[in-house]
Amino acid sequence: MRRGQTTHVEFHTFEGVEFERFALVEVVGVDETVTLFRVLANPLRLRVHRAVHDEPGIPVSRLAARLAVREVVVSQNLRILQAAGLVASRPSGRFVHVHPVMTPRSDRRSSAVAGRLLTTLWEKVGDAEAEPALVWEPVGSQSAGGDPKSLTGAIVFVCTAYTHLRRLLILRLLAQAGPLTQETVAEEIGMSAPALTRHLSKLLRRGVVRRVAKVPGNQWQLVERPGTQFQRALHRMVLEQLLGEKAAR
Repeated sequence: MRRGQTTHVEFHTFEGVEFERFALVEVVGVDETVTLFRVLANPLRLRVHRAVHDEPGIPVSRLAARLAVREVVVSQNLRILQAAGLVASRPSGRFVHVHPVMTPRSDRRSSAVAGRLLTTLWEKVGDAEAEPALVWEPVGSQSAGGDPKSLTGAIVFVCTAYTHLRRLLILRLLAQAGPLTQETVAEEIGMSAPALTRHLSKLLRRGVVRRVAKVPGNQWQLVERPGTQFQRALHRMVLEQLLGEKAAR
């Protein structure tokens, strides 16, 4: 992530995109949030995390056998989870043992919260892999895309609301100043109308924004308490990262 050198610089650059109005889109920690949700929005990595939760200290070789996935593939995904602060590894002789990370770190607050949420989820769901997805409340039947009975599919669907910087900027702006017309959002963020339409559509399908009825123009508003307990907890975590804790309570 690259930033202007001082707060006087009126632009912000991330992933090769320059955003104007630095005061509106300064995003301390947002690069970490985008990275975290990209890590979580992957069915195999979620299966790996769940298996590590079910058997803390599991050797990588046994983890691969349990998931019926090549060990090299499991190792690659473990490195990604470890870089995100969600698991930790410990060599012991010829084996590498993997543990879930539960202790918050000052520089990885969102990862610690996400790790605790996933752990609570795995505990509540138990071993019922064949059951419809239960994300503290039935979520899979409504929002898991093409796979309504897949727990990992439901989680991936929820997480993909937050896997792009532009969508986080939309959420932050609506939280600060909404409801706003689509034209105002596009102007404030510096986004083309077609790109904004795509991102708003994705956020709408995931239940985190809504159109405001009975007002002039095409206005959009943040949904403060989306769908399920799990989704609400993730949404709160994102808003706390974007706005500060007091703004998301």
